[in-house]
Amino acid sequence: YTSYRWPRMGDARPLAEVLALYVSASGLSRRYVLKDVLAAWPAAAGEEAARHCDITGVRKGVLHVIVDSAACLHELANFRKAEVLAELVKHEGCRKIYDIDFRQGKLERGA
Repeated sequence: YTSYRWPRMGDARPLAEVLALYVSASGLSRRYVLKDVLAAWPAAAGEEAARHCDITGVRKGVLHVIVDSAACLHELANFRKAEVLAELVKHEGCRKIYDIDFRQGKLERGA
């Protein structure tokens, strides 16, 4: 015996609402945001700076970036952060980003 309750007529929800819940729970929406950020990053940060960076994710509106060069990290975090953020939020998929967290580390991608 299970405690499963069959849905009732009043329990029906619109398909758009069910799909929105599924996309949110599955993490698909985060992947799409990351794809948009990766596409916009070189133009926002600049080609030279983008070569020294790896985007590790977007969590709760904060973009997390690993930078392999101390000089580039210092420049981005202290002098260009507001400029880069302003440029990012011009792109459709980046509008919910309100901060950037720069950390120094080794890049994961092959050089």
